[in-house]
Amino acid sequence: MQSFHRRQHIGIASDRTGRLPELWPTSKRARSAQKTEPAIDVRFVEGNGDDIADQVARGTINVAFIQERVNKASIVSEHCWNETIVVALPEGHRLAGHHALRREALRCETFLMAIDETRVIRTANEIATILEGRPRLIIPTQVHRDTLMHLVGLGFGIALTRSCALGVYYPGVIYRPISAPEPHAAVYAIWRPETLSPEASVLLAYVQAEGRQGAFE
Repeated sequence: MQSFHRRQHIGIASDRTGRLPELWPTSKRARSAQKTEPAIDVRFVEGNGDDIADQVARGTINVAFIQERVNKASIVSEHCWNETIVVALPEGHRLAGHHALRREALRCETFLMAIDETRVIRTANEIATILEGRPRLIIPTQVHRDTLMHLVGLGFGIALTRSCALGVYYPGVIYRPISAPEPHAAVYAIWRPETLSPEASVLLAYVQAEGRQGAFE
């Protein structure tokens, strides 16, 4: 068996919308790859999707997992898996007793989003698409994801997040699904074929196989 020894940098996109990055499924695959090839030394790099894509294009990140397809000639984008979008809301919220939340009820709520100013309109449109209409109020907050979730727990509003967030505890925060049809968000792997190392190929193969089997749905 071929032995690999180079350090691998894995990009994880965090677009500051309040959605947790795809760290859990990606790191799980990285650990599986390391069991097969113990010499693989993985380092995670977090940033927004544009920054991560730029680092892939420059060759400083071997392979990355982000929330949008990249339209760059030098980069390959491949859909790997989908994640269910859920609602984070404070304990005691009027909708907390419902198993699945109806979109018309959610449109009456105040939504928080952690976002930089350049993406406010784009992210607000994403929320409106998921809810099939604009909510009563969207409040952009220039904070990181963890702070946003604490604001939810304190009762300042509710937020959309991905199902990978369900294993993360924030005081006073509960999660509820959205009624059918459940909204999903795609996760894409991106890489440069000419700089994709054998080590990164091992991880990518694991992720592609799991995605084809629907392991991350």
